[in-house]
Amino acid sequence: MKTKARCRSAEKNKSPVKENKQKKKWSIETIKRFIKKSKEWIAHFPSYKRIAVRFFKGLTVEEFKWSTEIGTGEAASAAKVAGVVWGLKSFFCGWASHKVKWRAAQQLDVVPHFQSETFALSFSCIVSFRVGHAIRTGLALVLNYKKNSSQKVQAPAQGAVASD
Repeated sequence: MKTKARCRSAEKNKSPVKENKQKKKWSIETIKRFIKKSKEWIAHFPSYKRIAVRFFKGLTVEEFKWSTEIGTGEAASAAKVAGVVWGLKSFFCGWASHKVKWRAAQQLDVVPHFQSETFALSFSCIVSFRVGHAIRTGLALVLNYKKNSSQKVQAPAQGAVASD
């Protein structure tokens, strides 16, 4: 009987999730590559932004519902947090209304819970766009990336003197 108990406890300790999960180690080289790639993406950002804005102009929002329930346990702080959430939601919807076409009214709700600590978020959105518009945007992104990656700007070496 003791052997069965040992087997059961050994089976409980062995988890397939833990065996497959390995910690990634960050080396100096990994960090340098990450920084280099980040700088490349940031350098290309203005051209990607133009492509994204052009894509957003072709979007149509058919339905938009966004509800948030929030509570901090204290009435005064819950009211403050609810006000901030209202402000952020309104800002986002105002910004988005200039970028996309809206067919339906935006349904926004913020429900403060004054006596309990809680947070719940419900978001539902139906967006439509033409397939050709998505393909064109995808091609523009790929072509832009290839063009920008082949045109690497090289800085002059330090100490180099320009000759006339």
